[in-house]
Amino acid sequence: MEKTKILFLLAVFLSAINIFPQENIIQKTDTSGFYRLNDVVITATRTESNTIELANSISVIDSAEIVNKNSFNTFDAIKNEYGISFTQQGGKGSVSNIYVRGGSPGQTLVIIDGVEVNMPNDPSNFYNFFALPLDNTSRVEILRGPQSTLYGSDALAGVINIITLKGNAKPIFNFAFEGGSYNSYKGTLSSLGRINDFN
Repeated sequence: MEKTKILFLLAVFLSAINIFPQENIIQKTDTSGFYRLNDVVITATRTESNTIELANSISVIDSAEIVNKNSFNTFDAIKNEYGISFTQQGGKGSVSNIYVRGGSPGQTLVIIDGVEVNMPNDPSNFYNFFALPLDNTSRVEILRGPQSTLYGSDALAGVINIITLKGNAKPIFNFAFEGGSYNSYKGTLSSLGRINDFN
């Protein structure tokens, strides 16, 4: 009798696991058989955290999305994310501002590899996003809402964390040249790699 009860409880337990799969931890496989795990971000808590465990509103633009967007610079990649509005004072190459949740550009803290890049010498304390190309960008994390407890008064509207590429192998060099209408062109010379502790 006891063995029957134990076997019955074990059968119920195993069937419950199959009925309620833990899709919030690992998402379903795609046709090639690879698993897509949830994003891990560092901006929300200053430590590595899984996005499903955060109460903050955060979005990530990873390297694959950067390539697919075919954006000219960081401003073009960020400006259409939700919760973001923007202004551009003229055409390409002009001052470009990002407003997170309606806050002024000076109330959004911009960080590149852990270094604050807002302009403290400017009264509005903003960052000109057009000046930063995407060629060396690995990912962009956009954290919306007040973050002053972690980042100070410059983060009243949110934080934009830009993470650049890191080299881990023998250095390689790339050269690219693009041309377009209206006598426009763009040339890029880049190097990626590691030499001892320098990358």
